[in-house]
Amino acid sequence: MAATNTVYNATLSAIATAYAPGHFIADEVCKTIIVDSPAGRFQKLSRADTTTPYDAERAENGEARELDWSVAPDTYLTVDYANKVVTSQKQVDAAAKSGSPLRPLEQAAERVKHNLWLLREIRVATMYQTAGNYAAGYSVNATAVWSNTSTGVPVSDIDSARALLPPTTGESELVLIVSLEAAQAMRKHPNFIGAGALRPVASMDEMASILGVDRVLVTDAQKNTANPGQAVSHSRIWDRTKAVLTRVPKSEFVQGDRVEGFCATFRFPIDGAGSEIGVRQYDWQIRGQGGSVIVEAEHSDADKVLMSDQAVLINAVLA
Repeated sequence: MAATNTVYNATLSAIATAYAPGHFIADEVCKTIIVDSPAGRFQKLSRADTTTPYDAERAENGEARELDWSVAPDTYLTVDYANKVVTSQKQVDAAAKSGSPLRPLEQAAERVKHNLWLLREIRVATMYQTAGNYAAGYSVNATAVWSNTSTGVPVSDIDSARALLPPTTGESELVLIVSLEAAQAMRKHPNFIGAGALRPVASMDEMASILGVDRVLVTDAQKNTANPGQAVSHSRIWDRTKAVLTRVPKSEFVQGDRVEGFCATFRFPIDGAGSEIGVRQYDWQIRGQGGSVIVEAEHSDADKVLMSDQAVLINAVLA
């Protein structure tokens, strides 16, 4: 048996890049930076850059005062991730006869992209929900569970988290990340609907306004935690008992920028064409059989925590 035609397929790469798996929020809270090498150095800003008042009075010799920003150097090293789907040549031929020759290959590319982005969601959620990734005092506990309408105080807890966050040098938005269960508890809490409210729940926009945040991101993404062959067992990718308040830069970064924010993903376009994900299509010939078409997708990422004081982890929001 032999593999042939192993070059990147630009059409399938574009299809995989355009495919956006539902329920995933990693791309919204962890900016992607396209780089031209799988390993390299970058510069990141620090809190001191936004709070230090440097002297600006022109010197006696007429010179302007220089800003001495404490930009910290760091490094990244991307990891190659790849999956493949095997589609029978018979299925491809049948699709061609029906007038949709690319459909089986499109579905294969989307299926592989979905799994790769499921893994990315898990990695980003783990970065945000690991207490050791935060500056001292930036991983805190809720006063009481938010589902308790008597002792839980979500507004007070989030206000306290907001007070910890420093300003950023560029435009950013303040985003609260909560699980579906935590959001449901908040919507029914007196902090948001008030005593004697005509409506039993508050909307996400109303909660964001009360909390003074730009957005409330509700995540219900799941993963199967069972081993192969065992009964399926689902759990939340983003822990239902935790909430995160984070500053997310609005603008996209490019290589060479002084980056900021809690985290970022450095992505090296493997296919050489700048696609976020490269897709190969190749034929696998098996003697005596019709053969198969293999669709293989890959990407190369480095997920990094940048500024540990740009987000606050609130633990124990639910039991």
